[in-house]
Amino acid sequence: MAYTKVELLSIHSLLYQITEQYDEWGNPIDLTEYRELDTSHTKIHGSISDHETAIKHLAKELKSEAESSQSVQNNSVKQIA
Repeated sequence: MAYTKVELLSIHSLLYQITEQYDEWGNPIDLTEYRELDTSHTKIHGSISDHETAIKHLAKELKSEAESSQSVQNNSVKQIA
């Protein structure tokens, strides 16, 4: 399924806001690779493929953080039990 540029910008912005929320919670996400892309969620003149690539990087980092958090949470539950 192909997304329009407006849809991609919305997804890009949402994923970026989620990374900011993780940062506020004290769990900063490593965005080094994302920043190297030089495609900000506010860069409306960026190409569709640039935004797709940026979305993939953000999604990958968020997935990694979620899996890491879940692993820590599971270990904590095991210790309590």
